[in-house]
Amino acid sequence: MAGREVLALVILVRIQVSEPKILKKMLSKHLEIFLLIQLIMVFFAYSEAVLEGEEGWAKDRKCWRFQITCSHDYTSYHIITYFVVFPLALIVLPQLLVGFSWNLTWVLFGSYLIGTILEDFMWFVLNPARPFSKWNPIDTYWYPWLKIGRISIPLAYTVKAIAGIAIFIYLVK
Repeated sequence: MAGREVLALVILVRIQVSEPKILKKMLSKHLEIFLLIQLIMVFFAYSEAVLEGEEGWAKDRKCWRFQITCSHDYTSYHIITYFVVFPLALIVLPQLLVGFSWNLTWVLFGSYLIGTILEDFMWFVLNPARPFSKWNPIDTYWYPWLKIGRISIPLAYTVKAIAGIAIFIYLVK
C-alpha cells in the first residue's frame, strides 16, 4: 500500500472507532438541553399558576382575547409568552450564542414543544389555588379536549406530543 492509502485507511478506522463516542456525546448533549428546557417550563408553570390563581387561561386578567373557535379563545398574554418570548429565549438566543445549526434548531424546538405540554400540566399539579381534580374537560373548559375511550386529554397535548416526537425521530441527528 502506498503512504496515502495507509493514511486514508487509518483515518477511516479512527472515524469508525470514535463514531460511537461522538454519537454518545451528541445524545448526551441533546438530553441535557431537553431536560434543562423541561426544568425551565416547570418553574414557569409554578410562576404562572401563582399569578393566575384558580382560573387558568388568564381568565381574570386584563388582556386582549382572540376568538379561535366559538367556545375557545387565545389571550395576548399567551401569544406573547408562547409564540414570542419562549421561542426567542429558548430557540433563537442559544443559536446566537453558539452559531446556527439545523440540528440544534430541531433539538430546541422539539424540546420546547414537549416542554409546553409539561408546563401546562404542571400548572395544575403545582397550582396552590386550584385542586388537581379540576384537570378535566368539565372544569377546565378553556381549551378543547380529546376523548379516547375513557381518557380525556387536551387536544394541544396530542398535537404537540406527535410533533415533538416526530422532530426527535426524523429531524434530530
